[in-house]
Parts: sequence; C-alpha cells; structure tokens
Amino acid sequence: MKNAPTLADTLYRLSYRNEHIHGWSSNAAWRDALRRAKKFVLDDEMSVFLGELGSRAFVRENMTVKSRNKTVDHLRMGARLPSEITWIEYNLRKCQTRTREVLGQPPVDSMQIPEREGWLLMRHPKIETAFIAHITSHDDQHDYGDGFQTWTFPIALGWTADTDSVLPWRPPTRANLGLAGERVVTRSG
Repeated sequence: MKNAPTLADTLYRLSYRNEHIHGWSSNAAWRDALRRAKKFVLDDEMSVFLGELGSRAFVRENMTVKSRNKTVDHLRMGARLPSEITWIEYNLRKCQTRTREVLGQPPVDSMQIPEREGWLLMRHPKIETAFIAHITSHDDQHDYGDGFQTWTFPIALGWTADTDSVLPWRPPTRANLGLAGERVVTRSG
C-alpha cells in the first residue's frame, strides 16, 4: 500500500480492510471517528514544542510527589477539546528527544521510537467534562521486528476535567470495551 500523507489517513485506509484490525473493537467505528474528527497534524517544529510543553512543568528543583500530582491534577482540569472528536498527530521522535532534553535525561536512539504518534480524543456524548484518548503509533521507515508498522496502544486513557463528574467508563468487561477494544485507565478528581 502506498504511504498515506498522514497517520490519520493511514488508519482510515486500514479501517477498510476486510480483516479485523488487531486492537480495534470495530474497523467501522474507527473509520467513523476519524472521518468526524477535527484534525490537527503538527509539523516537526511544533512536535518539538509539544515535547517542551508537556515536560517543562515538571522541571523544578525539589519537586515532591505531592507537587507533581497537584500539577497533573491542574493539567487534567484544563484538558478540554475543541470538538466532540479531535485527532492530533505529531513527530514522536522529535517530541521525545525534546522531552528528554528538558527533563535532563540521556538521549536515546531515535530509531527506537516510532516516527509518528496520533491521539484520537473523544468527549463523552452526555458528559461534557469526560474524555477518552486512544493512542496509535506508526513507522514505515524502520522494522521493529514485530511485523507491524502501526500499533494501537493497548489501553485508552479516560479522565474528567472537573471534580464532580463520575467517569462514565467502567473497568473493562466484554460488554463495555472502548473504541479500541482495550482497557480504559481512568483518572478523575
């Protein structure tokens, strides 16, 4: 298959395959969500800035576990989406390289990190402050030895952006698997 211009395009094409995509509960559900999503594709410069943005708040001398948790909680409460379904993709290598620099961690071989990462973010249809994120990675330039170029993260991340809402997603059972057919890791106030 010819390379698609974006990871979202690649996933959309994959959703038309006759065989079930490993990790997805439904090819059609992914296709519909990607079709309806407001899409943002970050260039390399913005991918570097994302690494800075996502890690700078955690670089403080003598940061305690309590203050780190408080920072995460403040970020959670500000985490809102511009639309019901949002797709964001970026250069994961550039983002992770900058993150490691900011956090003072040693560099890693960037070829050990997939080139692209995408987040399919969805607001709950009835609770405006409840969200879920499905994460995928893609790299068509490097063979990681598993025979795949695209991976769906095995869990979804769920959260509420307030302290009053109860997360609508329950621990996984066969009856309530998420869009990716995975476990949902949740965090609320």
